[in-house]
Amino acid sequence: PGCDVWGESNSDGSCYASKTFSQAKTICEGFGVNIRLCRKEELENSCTRGSGCGFDNDLVWSSTEAVPPNKAPSLSPTTSPTASPTQVPLTPNPTTQT
Repeated sequence: PGCDVWGESNSDGSCYASKTFSQAKTICEGFGVNIRLCRKEELENSCTRGSGCGFDNDLVWSSTEAVPPNKAPSLSPTTSPTASPTQVPLTPNPTTQT
């Protein structure tokens, strides 16, 4: 499905789980020139499925930068508190009975 990448999670016979982004990037780059973390699209297209350590259903690092959410503040905020809560608490506050 549009895959033009060779991927493997155990290039040196080792499996590297629970690594930080920096550690994962360093491990990949340590294998040589033009070796990198996969891009988000490559992972979403299953380009690396079945290629190593059984991480197919795990969260793995990608070289694609995260895009921060684009949620701008309200242009017309209320000037005073609302008459009732805008969200219902998930659990009631505990009360002490005496």
